[in-house]
Amino acid sequence: MKKTNLLVSLEAIMMAVLALIIGLIPASISASYGISLGIIPILVFAYRRGVGPAVLAGLMYGALKLLVGDASILTPFQVIIEYFFAFAFIGLAGLGRQRVLKKAQAGQTGQLLAAVLLTSLLGVGLEYLVHFFAGVAFWGEFAPEGMNVWIFSLSANAISGGLTWLAAALVSFLLIKSSPNLIDPKR
Repeated sequence: MKKTNLLVSLEAIMMAVLALIIGLIPASISASYGISLGIIPILVFAYRRGVGPAVLAGLMYGALKLLVGDASILTPFQVIIEYFFAFAFIGLAGLGRQRVLKKAQAGQTGQLLAAVLLTSLLGVGLEYLVHFFAGVAFWGEFAPEGMNVWIFSLSANAISGGLTWLAAALVSFLLIKSSPNLIDPKR
């Protein structure tokens, strides 16, 4: 049992570091819009190990972003919300772990794609919902003059979140489709 817990913890650390490295790949559309490629390892890990370990990996990813200075900091509360809670929510994609694993092992491509799209939407959608509310609460002062802060935050986070979700879900699907053993911890 201890050996398994250690292995899962080490995998979570490796996925958080890999997420940080991949997240450094430039994928910005503009100052307000971008694709967060770093969440791909967290999603794949969620399908490999489930919710708990993936939430931990998301928390570590947020902490690493802070440690290396890849963070926009306005207030301590904003940091807690956007760098710990938001990235932890990605791990909730692991709720679909059994379904994704079953479809991958059965070679059911269409159903695998649907499962990855749906479960990743949960994780990424909740992450960007947190960013949306943080945008209203903390980033509204950066909205263009005369623009409603809710619209400003919605536009930035809906576009970034939607693009991130599609990119991360499709890459995760392709990785899992090409190597189903990637998400099977028994192999």
